[in-house]
Amino acid sequence: QLVADHFLQAGRKNAAFLGVDLPISCNERRLAGYQERLEDAGLHIPSQNIRSIRPSSQDAYRAIQTWMKEKPDIDALFVYNDQLAFGVLRAFHDLGINIPDDIAVVSHDDVDSAQYFNPSLTTIRVPKYNLGFESAECLINMIQHKEKEVNNQRVYEPALIVRESSR
Repeated sequence: QLVADHFLQAGRKNAAFLGVDLPISCNERRLAGYQERLEDAGLHIPSQNIRSIRPSSQDAYRAIQTWMKEKPDIDALFVYNDQLAFGVLRAFHDLGINIPDDIAVVSHDDVDSAQYFNPSLTTIRVPKYNLGFESAECLINMIQHKEKEVNNQRVYEPALIVRESSR
């Protein structure tokens, strides 16, 4: 939803999504939240603007190379994660497509190298250290106390980190 809001505020009207072709719930939730917020604003993502690939930068690169030959009418692309986005950015560069003027790109994870890529990558940051630490702590607690379920749900607030790949 943060990504959709960002694109809407920037006046982007032709959204797309590049996800992974694995049954991963976070892929489905990211797409659903993105679509829901855009639809609330009266924008629909056509099915041809939603693509799924294997989770690799190379596959993302190849997917964009192929996709752009179809001349899609997109000006905003939400990519499942930063690793895929690196392949996407390189493909756009090699095709002579200007980021963010021609198309804005936002992804998810905020890996360390995202800020050093050219253009630097706009991304969603989650508190990875806290998430990992508290997950391990919960698992250890379940093992030590032989509990099948521990209700230790946490909600982590994501943050949009705006960099050069979108405006």
